[in-house]
Order: sequence, then C-alpha cells, then structure tokens
Amino acid sequence: MPEAAIRNSANTWRERREFDLTAENLQLLFDNEIPAIRIKNFASPDECRSFVTALRDIGMQHVYHFKNADGEALSDITTGYIGLTHYNYRHKPNEDYLAEVPTANAYRDRVFSRSFDAVQRMIDHIQAANPAPVGVASEADGSGELYAGIIRDATTGGALHADFAPFTARALCVGRINAQVGWNAWLEHPERGGGTTVHHAPWSPEFGSSEIPEQYPLDAELVDGHESYTYHPTPGDAILFNTRNPHEIEGAPPGETHSRLQVGSFIGRLPEGDLLFWS
Repeated sequence: MPEAAIRNSANTWRERREFDLTAENLQLLFDNEIPAIRIKNFASPDECRSFVTALRDIGMQHVYHFKNADGEALSDITTGYIGLTHYNYRHKPNEDYLAEVPTANAYRDRVFSRSFDAVQRMIDHIQAANPAPVGVASEADGSGELYAGIIRDATTGGALHADFAPFTARALCVGRINAQVGWNAWLEHPERGGGTTVHHAPWSPEFGSSEIPEQYPLDAELVDGHESYTYHPTPGDAILFNTRNPHEIEGAPPGETHSRLQVGSFIGRLPEGDLLFWS
C-alpha cells in the first residue's frame, strides 16, 4: 500500500467548527486539523438562480451507478451529474478517462456560460491562500488535462464513503498527492435535511499493489467512536473538507421542493506544495 501523509490521523480536530479560508487554515484542512472551511457568498443569489435555470434547461448529462470492477451494484443510490469523474474510470486505462475530458468540458461550459465559471473562481480563491501554483491537474507526459468541476443533483443523499487519489487513482498524476480536500459550491439546497457529516477517521484500507480499494459504501464500523462534524449548506456558499475522512450525505426529506444542487471538485496537495484540481 502506498505511503501518504496525514499528520492528524489519530487525534481530534482542534475545534469542531467551520473556519474562514486563509493560508494557515487551508494547510490545517489538508493536515486534518480542522473539519471544514466555508467561503460565504462564493456566488451571488442571481448567479445561483441563473446556474439552476441553466441546469434545468440543459439537463443532467449522466447518472452515477456505483459498481465494482465486475459491474456489480455497490449501492442503489443514483446521482445525476454533468462532467466526468475518475471514480467511474478507476478500473480502466488512463487514456479512456482522458479521452472524455474535452466532451465533458464542453457540456459543463454550457452551464458556466449562462452563469459563472465556478472552477476558475475557486482556483482564484485558493491561489490567493496558497503560495505555490494552483490549477487543473495535467499529466506530465502531455497526454492530457484532467477534468474538474462535477455538477451534481445529490437530492437523494449519499452513503458513507471516502476519496483519496493515492488509493484510487494511483496511475494518474494526482496519485502523487499527500493530502486531498474537496469543495462544493451550493446553488440550491433543501430547507430541511441534506446535511453532510464528516468523520475524523482517515481512510486507510489494506490492499495489494495491483488492487484498487472500493470506497463506496464503507462499513459504518470504520467511524464508530470517532469525532464527527455535520455541516448544512447554504446556497451561494462553498464548503471545503478533507475527503480522506469518511463522509455521508443526508437526503432531502419527502415533500421538500428544493433540490440539492452543487458544483465542485477535489484539490490535491503535491509534496512540493502545488495544488491540483480534478474530479
């Protein structure tokens, strides 16, 4: 199993609350010292409305089906999305994933062109808080740029899972990272329910050098007795958390009229400090 650093793997967070985005807090989040960062008013109400309208006019591009390498269902939860996720290509050659990036970018940009470019805006926010370069991940051999910016309708919620590229995307450039966070900007959210719970229990599966561990769903016993934090999104805000920590999403309750619409990606920290965006 590859070695990957996470400094605060056994202890509790310094405080169980959300922090502002600063250079210090960003590194604390990568090091799993704090549970979450919230960027308030990341998008204006008008931008959120135009984004949601564009989504409904254009329609979702795909539906997540959580399956293993043999095509067997891992969960009955499905999630509509626009874009491209390396999760769906984890058992396939890199070139299969990279070949789909231009098409995914074009479909995503149909929404961005009618609202705002959420990925570039987040890159700008993160670059202001990180002295080393920040940008979309690209393969060093010139074979292509990775995709960044999944747009999702997660109204049905999500089972307990974790995300860490050195375990699930070792053959891509992001397999070199030593820490990973994720961000989501919220365009619409139910008035009730829909919270995300993050558990301070960094995912460290046992697996062979040629294996890719399944991270969806994870056994609830992995987080028993560990500290947790639940955040409740507000439309227009963006929230970041360490995705190596198992996390789960509460679905919207029956009768709720607002969807759980979000756009986001992962951010990985390379040993030299550069930060890479991808999905």
